[in-house]
Amino acid sequence: EGSYAFIIPPKDNCTLTLHLTIGEETTSHPITHSFKSGYKYECNVKEPGIYNAEDLIEFSKVINGESSKRKWSDFGYINDKDTIYRLMNDIDMNDIGCPSFIPIGNYYKRPFSAIFEGNNHTISGLNIIPSDGTLGLFGRITPTGIVKEVHLYNCSTLTTNNDEIGKGIGLLAGLCYGTILNSSTTKRKISITETSPTGGLIGDARSGCKIINCYVKESNISSQGYTGGIAGSVNNGNIINCFSSLNTITCTSAKCGGFIGYATQSNIINCYKYNI
Repeated sequence: EGSYAFIIPPKDNCTLTLHLTIGEETTSHPITHSFKSGYKYECNVKEPGIYNAEDLIEFSKVINGESSKRKWSDFGYINDKDTIYRLMNDIDMNDIGCPSFIPIGNYYKRPFSAIFEGNNHTISGLNIIPSDGTLGLFGRITPTGIVKEVHLYNCSTLTTNNDEIGKGIGLLAGLCYGTILNSSTTKRKISITETSPTGGLIGDARSGCKIINCYVKESNISSQGYTGGIAGSVNNGNIINCFSSLNTITCTSAKCGGFIGYATQSNIINCYKYNI
C-alpha cells in the first residue's frame, strides 16, 4: 500500500492492468479507467487483505455465504490455484465495541478450506459466539485448510445454554482437519457448560490435523467435556513443538489434561506443559 508513479504510452483510451510483486507474490489490479495521453491521473492501490475489525467481520460473512457488500477478492488472491487470505494489521475488536463474532467457516455448508496468513499479527478483544455446531475464530477447517501466524489475545468464548456446539470448541478453531502453524492464544477465557471437546487452541483435532509451533498461556479454560490446554480431543493428529503454560483448567470430565484432554492414534512430539 502506498504511492506509485508510472508513465502511460502516448495513446488515447489506454486501459491498464497493474501487477505488483512483493517478495515472491504477484497480484494484479485491472484499472478500468480510459486513460488519455497528456493527463495526470492518481489512484489508490490497496493490497487485498484484512486491515481492521470491520474487515474481519465482513470476511467471516463472505466465507460463510452471508449477505455482505464485500467480495472474497477484497481479502485475498489466488496463487498457483491456492486461495490465500491475509491479515494485514493487528486488530482490536474493542475499537468497534467488541461485537459478538461468528466463526469463519460453517461446519455443514461452508467450512474453511483455503490458506489464512496472519503475518504474525494479533487479534484482541474477540468475543466468539457458537455457530453451526462449532465455536472458535474458525469453525471447521478442512484437510486443505491452513491457518498460520495468527495470535489471539484477551479473547473469550462464553456460553451457558445449549447452542448446538457438539462439534468442538477452541479459541482458534472448533474442529480442525487441516494445519495450524506458528499460532498462539494468550490471556483468554473459555467457559462452556456443554460436553463438547474444548481446548485452548483447538477443540477437536481429527484425521491428519497438524498443530505445529503453537502455544496457549495465561488462559482460563472450563468445560464439561474433553478438556485440554492445547486441544480437547485429538484423533489421528500430529502435535509438534507446542506448549501449554500458566493456564487454569477446570473440568468435570474424566478426560482432561494440562496439554490434551484425550488423544488416540496420534503423534505428540517435543511438547510440554508448565505450571498448570
